[in-house]
Amino acid sequence: MFCAELEISDCAENEYRCHYGGQCIPKEMFHDDEFNSDCLDGTDEPEPFFDSICVGDPSFHCEERSCRYSLCEVNSTEKTQIQVPPFSYLCDRFVDIDAIDNETDETHCENWLCDNVYTRCDGVWNCLNGIDESNCKGSPCPSYTHPCLLPANNTMICLPLSKVNDNHIDCRGATDERWFCQQLYPSYTTSRYKCWNDSKCINTRHLCNLEPDHPYGRDQFIDCDLHEDDEQFCPTHYTPYSICEPEYSDDRTIKEKILCDLAEKYPRGSDRLYREDLHLKLTYSGYYPTDLSDKKEITFDMSQNSSIKLIQFNKPALPEIDFETAWFCNRGIPIMVSSQRYSMCLCPPSYYGNRCQYQNQRVSLTLQFHTIHSPFMWRTIVFQFFIMLVDEENTIQSYEQITYSPIRDCNIKYNIYLLFKDRPKNQSKTYNVRIDAYIMNNLTYHGSWYLSIPFPFLPVNRLASIVTIPLRAQQIQNDCDENICGKHGRCIYYFSSNNFFCQCDTNWKGRWCHLKRHSDDKCRCSPNSLCIEPGICLCTLNRFGSRCYLTRSSCKLNSCSNRGLCLSDDQRISESNFTCICNEGYWGKECEKISTFVDIFFSNIPIPQAIYAHLIRAYENNTAAHQRITTFTKIPLDRNFVTLKISSLFNILFIEFDKAYYLAVIQEEILFRNYIRTEINPSRQCLSIDKLLNSLELTLSILHRVKYYHRICQNHQQFSCFYDDIYMCLCNLERQANCFSFDHNMTYDCAGRFYCENHAQCYQDHPTCPKQLLCACPDCFYGAQCQFSTKDSSFSMDIILAYHIRPHVSFADQSFPVKVSLAITSVIVCLGLINGICSVMTFANKRFYQVGCGIYLIANSTVSFFPIIMIAFKLTSLILTQTFAIKNRTYILISCILIDFLLDTTLNIGNWLNACVAIERAINICRGVKFNKNRSKKIAKWTIVILILFIILTALHKPFYRELINDEDQYDRRTLCVVTYSPWIKQYDITINIIHLFTPFIINIISAFVIIIIAARKRSSAQTHLTRKQHLKKQLDEHKHLLISPIILVLLALPRLILVLFSGCMKS
Repeated sequence: MFCAELEISDCAENEYRCHYGGQCIPKEMFHDDEFNSDCLDGTDEPEPFFDSICVGDPSFHCEERSCRYSLCEVNSTEKTQIQVPPFSYLCDRFVDIDAIDNETDETHCENWLCDNVYTRCDGVWNCLNGIDESNCKGSPCPSYTHPCLLPANNTMICLPLSKVNDNHIDCRGATDERWFCQQLYPSYTTSRYKCWNDSKCINTRHLCNLEPDHPYGRDQFIDCDLHEDDEQFCPTHYTPYSICEPEYSDDRTIKEKILCDLAEKYPRGSDRLYREDLHLKLTYSGYYPTDLSDKKEITFDMSQNSSIKLIQFNKPALPEIDFETAWFCNRGIPIMVSSQRYSMCLCPPSYYGNRCQYQNQRVSLTLQFHTIHSPFMWRTIVFQFFIMLVDEENTIQSYEQITYSPIRDCNIKYNIYLLFKDRPKNQSKTYNVRIDAYIMNNLTYHGSWYLSIPFPFLPVNRLASIVTIPLRAQQIQNDCDENICGKHGRCIYYFSSNNFFCQCDTNWKGRWCHLKRHSDDKCRCSPNSLCIEPGICLCTLNRFGSRCYLTRSSCKLNSCSNRGLCLSDDQRISESNFTCICNEGYWGKECEKISTFVDIFFSNIPIPQAIYAHLIRAYENNTAAHQRITTFTKIPLDRNFVTLKISSLFNILFIEFDKAYYLAVIQEEILFRNYIRTEINPSRQCLSIDKLLNSLELTLSILHRVKYYHRICQNHQQFSCFYDDIYMCLCNLERQANCFSFDHNMTYDCAGRFYCENHAQCYQDHPTCPKQLLCACPDCFYGAQCQFSTKDSSFSMDIILAYHIRPHVSFADQSFPVKVSLAITSVIVCLGLINGICSVMTFANKRFYQVGCGIYLIANSTVSFFPIIMIAFKLTSLILTQTFAIKNRTYILISCILIDFLLDTTLNIGNWLNACVAIERAINICRGVKFNKNRSKKIAKWTIVILILFIILTALHKPFYRELINDEDQYDRRTLCVVTYSPWIKQYDITINIIHLFTPFIINIISAFVIIIIAARKRSSAQTHLTRKQHLKKQLDEHKHLLISPIILVLLALPRLILVLFSGCMKS
């Protein structure tokens, strides 16, 4: 059963993580018994329990659920591996990396500070004088001294550091000159007790081992030439064992502890794989902003941390195994039937028989479920999966059911056995695995998957599959063969497969749903449940059981705070445990905690368009390697700060933009606060080592160069951090470098979830089990998934201005562009209305109706109201929609379709009417007294009607390509009106816009020149005292308004045309 569900997650604070596969064991089991390993890979004990020779075949373990190769150095032309140890391993006097060009992690340590956060008080003398182990908690001596036992009388004194490592032995066992035994026996790391008046060093576990025939017996210890005072030093109550045996560690006196601690904590030169790892420690790192150091407002309780599963383990006292009884049941469990005084066997699904001696023919299935879309979109949805082994007649051989929450169970792998009804199975039938998904919230069908079984002749088939759950449910298909499923079934295609099956009504069965069930074969599920098959019922969230009559008791009233969804754990595992699925902005075991809001202000640096936020978490007590989460956020154009909403624990926050890093937040201990205000400025920038080291130091190998990093912090007091290609480094309060691995070229793809589109980068709020995904869109794309493009879209006020509008705030708090836009629009509307009213009043005189020109002018004056009204209505509607004052989607859709259509149409009608006026005037001056007014009026009326129809028909395509989109921006959720054309419609739209703009303009210019030239010609005939050129100049001066007005109209319309012509890509 322990392999039925596998979760690869971070280990709890009180657990040790095995190096391969992520197995977690209690901390007490680490290094507890060198002969019995608790990790499957043996990495919790000093000696390996597996062969470390390179092999070509991967090994598979149940705890890992993944294939791995044994650890070996890769020497290949195809792959180059750079060996760089963790920063804590450098210059600690233990070689961890083989020499590469005579360079190891222990060479060139002259500039290294041996007394640092990783070596201080770790039980090992990393400095020759042991200064890193002075002034430690529990030490009997003050700072800068070491406890010392005088050889003469075993009296403990505190020896100053000046007398340590001075080539003179002052203390028993040479505790002050430890280099002596280390040089004498470099490979025997426990032989660290130097005999008095002798050059021999013995194992500390031989101290006071007074049993003559013990394996470490007296004859080995006599070589130290014990004196009477040595006999007095050795207590008799430890006989026959040494005082340095591990079981006596809690009972030793201070004097005994001084000598027993001579043994090195971990073997020199041994592989770090079998030592306790030293992960990122933030001791002496301080706090920024400085107000975080005030711990009065700490509200975080580690025991309530929902992001880490704190599972308390007590090492079980297992009874002694009776191998003879266990052998009796083969792979089963023997039980004693007391009434009949004989043993029976409980067999696993894969075996049967009275002694579990036979194997079942079966399908062994490993499943993992993935969602393509953001898990937060599924936060309240709970799936029930029915995994069925079916034959060609749609008869269920066996089945299993799994309750799955995308947020709770995202990283679980399931192992399932599906058995055949018959023994042996019917070889004439064809079998396959069908997975049906239902939504428990509303008992609706979501879809099915099909898994074929290869090599059906085998007795055992192993299948492994990742099931991807689409956002939309599978629809009933109508393109199946006619009536193939009859009147009592529905034809349904599998997801990602061309196969289909017939989903039968409740009382029908068979491959084509053509067989009616008998009365004893009908469903007997409880009310408010859904019958899948007889004996298979889909229950609601609060019920369980084969017929859904049992009620779950774990989710009581108000189990989850802040409207969180309570999910009971699988009743086969626990009847009382539950999980809370929290709404956005809340987290914690019961959704009782509010997310942390971090306001980041920019001071004396350019405000970027977007930033990357790198969250680093250092685990307490070195229980695991540091965790990194990277997210992305855009900065509104009118702000000098950005707000991050963080629902995970973190110690460090780096901000990255324009290829520069800034240290925004650092805290030694995790202090949970609802709000943090920080500021980044040039002094918070993390510089590259290219600017901090000289050219000679930069040419050194990484293992040599990194030894200078402490000096960087000491020489540049103003900087708090720096980085290279591998490390990100902090300068702590002691001006020491503290570096950790940091991938500067990380691939942001959300673990291959394919959530973001159009090659966008994907960010998630947790490395393995995210609740929120965020997309960083490339140029020309936008939307929550970067699914919308501006390449084939015409620009509108919606796209340009919508993101400047702040939702849920008053107009006084709106951005500057919104206020300016509204102010300019108000002025234009006022002037336009005044001009329109005056025009209508002017041309309303009946004498203007005597010719066609007057009709054109009164029509143009009337039409001029509509663009002004449409502009005002469009801006007002946009602001009210984006601030959610208007939420009616039907109204928004109608506005989206009509406003721009009417605006463009009325503007074009006005331009054409102006052109008609110009034509009428040109004809009038050409015809002179022969001009027919009545005919002119008739032509004008028909022309206006034809123009309106023509302009409407040429713009009729626009409403059909307008639609509403919901863009879930990281700050707000917006509804936008966009227009997206196909390529040929796009070309047509551009052509029509050019025609409507330039044709009236050309007509106006030509008509103006016609009027000027003809008028000059007539004047020159009548007034001969002036030359024709003078008359032409005079007429040009009198009628210049005829040329200026169309030019102004074209200039005013050019921005609209430019948006149409160059709307291929809007980058912001």
